[in-house]
Formats: sequence, structure tokens, C-alpha cells
Amino acid sequence: MNDSTDLNHSIDRPQQSQRLRGLLAIETGGRCGSIAWYVDDQLKHYIPLDPTKRTAVTLAAAIAEVIGQSRQDGVAVEAVAVNVGPGSFTGLRIGVTTAKTLAYALGCRLIAVDSLACAAGVAFVQHPETTSACVALNAYRQQLFVATWQRDDWQRAFVDDSHAAADEVWGMQRFRDFAVVPNRLNFCIALDPSALRQLQSDDSDNANVDAKSMESVETLEMTAQEVAAFALRLAQHDHFVAPMSCNPNYLRDSAAEEKLR
Repeated sequence: MNDSTDLNHSIDRPQQSQRLRGLLAIETGGRCGSIAWYVDDQLKHYIPLDPTKRTAVTLAAAIAEVIGQSRQDGVAVEAVAVNVGPGSFTGLRIGVTTAKTLAYALGCRLIAVDSLACAAGVAFVQHPETTSACVALNAYRQQLFVATWQRDDWQRAFVDDSHAAADEVWGMQRFRDFAVVPNRLNFCIALDPSALRQLQSDDSDNANVDAKSMESVETLEMTAQEVAAFALRLAQHDHFVAPMSCNPNYLRDSAAEEKLR
């Protein structure tokens, strides 16, 4: 997913919109978090977070490093972008809380990025011939966070700010049934590596999916670069949120919350 900056090239910038000079992007919704610093839409600094350490610790150190880089570049942080989910409950909570606090403290703007819509954008960039895409992230408990998009609808979603409307929770078997439909034209299916491993390793009686039937499924892994690219598109249409009104999109209850019901 190294072509994320190409996400910004297919939509014209509205006359009233101003280019962001300095953008700090935060991704903590997946297994491996990361931070990215962009100046004039170009990546200047990228920091992958150590997955073996606590996100709260590594994230703070990475942000301090990026703030130092911004001062060295002589460019202020004009906006903070953050993946608001769906994704890891703990990771999203840490990332969103950090982004809100940072935007409030710096007095800059905040951009909320939907992880599935962002992933769909990467799929469309990597497969320019496709008209539809289905993307999925591991929700664990035999479930996936899923969104299916038509390319034209995905493009329009930036204008009317409906880019999170397609998000759903699917069971693994529903995704398998969807993924193995033969002869689907101009369609891309992609999911994160941990979800793909879970699908392939499931030896239950209900799986009934061999490796060949899943050949059309690709892998994707979100990084702060993809979050930044998607955020820049949202900024083109002035889709900013007030820091204190930004909340994670968990899309479903946590395991603890479900036990209480």
C-alpha cells in the first residue's frame, strides 16, 4: 500500500478550500500503529510503532519526534488526522484521545478518517480497472468489519461526508460466501493479514473454503500514510470535526459490553 498519495490526484480541490501545509496523521486501529508527517501533501517523516510495546507509550514518543521535525521544517501542524475506526477498541481509544488532545492543545483542525472507506480508496488506486471493492478488517470473535463500495459512490462520499455509511459487521461465513462467487467482473476484495490468516486456518465444518477459492482475495494493512492520504481528500472538501466531538467508531459493542447485556 505504498501508492497512498495517489488517492489525492483524482479529485479537484474546491476553490474555497485551502491546502494544508502541515498534517500529522495517526494510525492505531490495527496491529501495527504508525505516525506520519506531511508537508504540502508530501511525506516528510514516517514512524512505525513497535507492536511489542504499549501503544500509549510509543505513540507519545513518536508524536514528540514529529513535533520536533515540524519545528525543524519550519512548518506548523495545521491539522491532525486520525483513524477513528472501526478497528481495535484499545488502539482506537488511544489514537482518538491523543488526536483530540493534540488538536485542542495546538489549536489546529482535526480530521476523522474511516478505516474501511480509506482501505477502499487504496483498493481503487491499486486497481484502476475495478468499479467495485469490498474491504474487510479483522473484528475477531469470528467477525469482520466490512464495507462494499461502488467507485462512483466512493468518490461522491467525500463531497457529502457520507464515507462511513457503508460500514457493517459480518460473520466469517458470510464473507466466505461473498468472496467465492465466481466470475465477478471489475471487483476487488481485500482484507487485513490477520483476518486472511483466520479465514485460511479455520478448519471448522462450516468453512469449506480451500486455498484456491480464496485466490482472488488480497491483503491490505493500514498505515498512517493511508490515513494521511484519505484525510487530505476530506480536507479538500472542508470535512473537519471539532476535537471534543470526535469519537471512535467501534461499530459494535466490546466483548465485555456484550456480556453485560
